[in-house]
Amino acid sequence: MVKELGLLDRKILYYLNNDCRLPNSKIAKLCGTSKQVVGSKISSFMKQDILTKFITIYDNEKLGVSFYNIYLEVDHSRPGSKKAIKKICNLKYTCWVVKSFGKWNLVVSILAEGNRDFRKKLGELFSI
Repeated sequence: MVKELGLLDRKILYYLNNDCRLPNSKIAKLCGTSKQVVGSKISSFMKQDILTKFITIYDNEKLGVSFYNIYLEVDHSRPGSKKAIKKICNLKYTCWVVKSFGKWNLVVSILAEGNRDFRKKLGELFSI
């Protein structure tokens, strides 16, 4: 079922898309409504799975970290592979894990503070 979005709904989603950390009062001021209405709309969006998560996108270079993508060949039918992938997903520095098709069927993206830190984290990853 497709939900018809009114102008106020689209404005709220627009401002959340630009900055997901905006308080309801600021969004309300920008949209010309009350913070209670904004809160109610956001709750409604969440119940209808229009909004599922609030994320912040940041400049990793300013934080002194880089993304490293690791392409792995994994036998998904092997016992323990699901458990290993779950462990990889739960590592603090893992930010993206995806299964794919072809020879390199698992892609893992990690954050590291340079080559030395990357090699250390890569060793931890391979030990799993």
